[in-house]
Amino acid sequence: MAQRHWVSRPRTRSITLGRLDDIDLVRADDLIMVPYGFVEGMIARNARAANLDTVIIDSRIMKRAGKITGLDVEKIMEDIARETFDARRCIGDVFAPAGDTAPKF
Repeated sequence: MAQRHWVSRPRTRSITLGRLDDIDLVRADDLIMVPYGFVEGMIARNARAANLDTVIIDSRIMKRAGKITGLDVEKIMEDIARETFDARRCIGDVFAPAGDTAPKF
């Protein structure tokens, strides 16, 4: 079972019903998360995006069990591919894409 640590930020004093709070639950059972003696140092030095188990922003769950929720990841990837393709086409020269259509994901 994943160990979970709650890190209190200086601007966060308590979790109160009805207040919009941000909460990050970090998985501490990975090899790279070997404790340095204090949780804040362990997170600052070792944690990666993959170590975030759950992310709650303004009382909305954005990531649960390591999977992004609440966002259309495929649409975001397609939008980024299209924007990058268009930017490269506008710049031209050595940055110009080989074809006339943006890559699909």
